[in-house]
Amino acid sequence: MKHLPRYFRVRKRKSAARYILSKMILFSRGKSELSEIDTNHLWKMHEEGLSRLVQLSNTDPQYIPSFKSTDGEISLMDVKYELARRIFTDCVLCEHKCHVDRTKKIGWCKVGRPYLSSDFLHMGEEPELIPSHTFFFSGCTLKCVFCQNWDISQNPKAGVTVNDRDIIKRIEKKSDRSVNVNWVGGDPTPNIPFILEVMLNMDLNIPQVWNSNMYLSATSMRLLEGVVDVYLTDFKYGNNECGKRLSKVDHYWDVVKHNHVEASRQGELVVRHLVMPGHYNCCTEPILRFIGEILDKGSLRINVMGQYRPEYKAHKHADIARRPIMDEIDKCKELARDLGLSLCE
Repeated sequence: MKHLPRYFRVRKRKSAARYILSKMILFSRGKSELSEIDTNHLWKMHEEGLSRLVQLSNTDPQYIPSFKSTDGEISLMDVKYELARRIFTDCVLCEHKCHVDRTKKIGWCKVGRPYLSSDFLHMGEEPELIPSHTFFFSGCTLKCVFCQNWDISQNPKAGVTVNDRDIIKRIEKKSDRSVNVNWVGGDPTPNIPFILEVMLNMDLNIPQVWNSNMYLSATSMRLLEGVVDVYLTDFKYGNNECGKRLSKVDHYWDVVKHNHVEASRQGELVVRHLVMPGHYNCCTEPILRFIGEILDKGSLRINVMGQYRPEYKAHKHADIARRPIMDEIDKCKELARDLGLSLCE
């Protein structure tokens, strides 16, 4: 495939999923237990591990089923999970940066323990991604007034509590039919420590898809580097003002734009943009021009989506209280083609 070539090699089991590669980057444990290592030193190990991971990735190794670390070694995945576990007690996983100890209280996202709303083989994703084993977590880092999944995104305890063994069993059970594992919500960001724990204890060579609104902190993007094969992103607004008014977040454009640059540097992307009525000039055009001019066109696909409908609290906002007309959708797709972007059609 011209686009997402590495993802397709992993799908065909010709290359190792990135999270598997991170398990192959090893450090000597020495006499210290992982929990005893200073956080600053852990970050130094993490950065060294990412440098070694780049070198390993360039060789494009195949998955080694028999690969195991020894008792005297720790992997880059071990380091990532330990760092994420510590961040959970002073949380800066998303750009709200609440600095809350989430083992004791909840922050802006209201997510404590992970709640799984559902998981199933999703046939409604982009063609490259189906059938996708999709895990819908409850809770979100945005409060979109038009959210079509508001019943789970705004209810962080919708569903059932799960542990890593539960998730791994579900993944293994469907692995003969799924082509990837798709982490979504709500948004998966509040559950990064838990998702890394799943990857740490799983050995299945299957691509990992991060399906997110991308309102992550730079710290989280660093933790995800080397474990995500495809970023499936939801790019909503082309400015900060719409993000504040319609999703109740600050600095949306600045944060999400930066994270798309990071995601493009790290690997491959499928970028979704939902066409909203009357938002061509303020949102669609800036987003598509940014994608066309800044991101690596060869590593991404763009899905210009026309299925917006006024849900949840959208009727309270006159500009988005209707569906977009076909001319609006066609205009957005025409701009994407003019910019040389590869459309999912």
